[in-house]
Amino acid sequence: MFYSDIFNTQRELDRIFNNDFWGRTTFARGSYPGINMFEMDDKLVLKAEVPGLKKQDLQIKLENDVISLTGEMKNSEKENVRYHRRERMFGTFNRSMKLPYRIDPEKVQAFLADGILTLTLEKDDNSKTRTIEIQ
Repeated sequence: MFYSDIFNTQRELDRIFNNDFWGRTTFARGSYPGINMFEMDDKLVLKAEVPGLKKQDLQIKLENDVISLTGEMKNSEKENVRYHRRERMFGTFNRSMKLPYRIDPEKVQAFLADGILTLTLEKDDNSKTRTIEIQ
């Protein structure tokens, strides 16, 4: 019982502070877009769900071993609409995550098809492990 009260309170706080009244987007911080990251054929593959976005709505930044996705989901509805149910999210988002190793920035490939952004990343050969002698 106690735990369900905590989760209900957390959901209510998320609802309040993600409301447009507070000047925030409707995206829960750090949770959009949904991402899968896995290794396949010696490459790191990242797939992000970005339905309705065009490539010009997205920006990808790679810095060392952190990748960031930034974009904007535009609201296509008119301003004078009275919602009965509003589940589609819109607004700007920024999602950053640490990668399991450094990536060669010259070998990154990005494709957008059917609402899925697919990034294929290769390990940076220059980021080899070395043993450090203590002096």
